[in-house]
Amino acid sequence: MKNQFISIVMLMVLTACEEPVNSESLQATWEDLIQEGFTPKELILKYQIDTYEADDPRRMQLIRAMEEEWNSAPVNENLDNKKITLTGFIVPLEIESNAAYPTVSEFLLVPFLGACIHVPPPPANQLVYVKMESPIAMPNDGEAFSVTGIMKTESVNNELAEAGYNMKGLSLETFSNESLNPNTE
Repeated sequence: MKNQFISIVMLMVLTACEEPVNSESLQATWEDLIQEGFTPKELILKYQIDTYEADDPRRMQLIRAMEEEWNSAPVNENLDNKKITLTGFIVPLEIESNAAYPTVSEFLLVPFLGACIHVPPPPANQLVYVKMESPIAMPNDGEAFSVTGIMKTESVNNELAEAGYNMKGLSLETFSNESLNPNTE
């Protein structure tokens, strides 16, 4: 009887010490993903890509040089293994159309509408590769989403860009705030 009592007390103590499964997530901004001291605007000014015509070979050389630096943009290591919520736009990577409607389970979460379509794409520390636990319905163009998941500071390279972060997506919600898209102002 005494052993059962001790076992029950030990179980209660151990259970109380565990982190709750549905712990609150950190509401992160895109600025939070940038390591202190790294300024993307300075990098853009350094290369002055816009001073050349789109078909100028010198422009393409500058873009390649800038992409090398952007692909190694430092990430915020404090976010590693943290449950965070981040709002942005979805660039689908894998579209599954075997259901009644197309679904997506892998995508890039980007800070603004049109990222990864424009050259160059945002720096690696501004791109998050997300793999959802369950596929989601194919999003409409221009819709912003808040994604909650476990963030890792491990880069993922794909045909569109180098993502400085990857996330195990746990949940996703539509976000409606026009101020997220600087291209609409």
